Amino acid sequence: MHAQAAGPTAPVRSLPSALEKLPLLLEALGPEPPRLFLDFDGTLSDIVDDPEDAALVSGLQPVLQRLAARIPLAFVSGRETSDVEGRVRIEGAAFAGSHGLDIRGPGFTHRVGAEASAALSELLPRLLALASEFPGLHVEEKALGLAVHYRGAADVNPVRLEETLSRLAGERPTLRLIR
Repeated sequence: MHAQAAGPTAPVRSLPSALEKLPLLLEALGPEPPRLFLDFDGTLSDIVDDPEDAALVSGLQPVLQRLAARIPLAFVSGRETSDVEGRVRIEGAAFAGSHGLDIRGPGFTHRVGAEASAALSELLPRLLALASEFPGLHVEEKALGLAVHYRGAADVNPVRLEETLSRLAGERPTLRLIR
């Protein structure tokens, strides 16, 4: 479902400059510096066929380090927290791995989802059996989840795969499917 504006609309020909509203934006932010949350895969790294090949875009690390000296940075990923920390390597930043189930930063740690480990262990053989039917389908075990990578599987219908994964996750109340 989506919302739609009432009445006829004209195509947007030009947009006003956001800089015109900078004083209003700075007032809304208040005295605290803004925080910047960045995704890793596809934002700070190129999308690649094998997730292990993902790397920070060349030349970006020193830029992020300089930015981190000015404002708080957080890096968000579906990857394990330690994985994204190792790929980004920014001192003093916060890292949210496993889609926010494991968050670490200067002086704090927040981790949820351990109660799902039995359901994940039960689901893993079903996913591995599914992967064996489709060359290129890869199941990745994570501390707080399972990932199914289908980019390398030529014969997989993504819609059907998502339906199957939704059904399998739905059979286990402690699990949910994250796309």
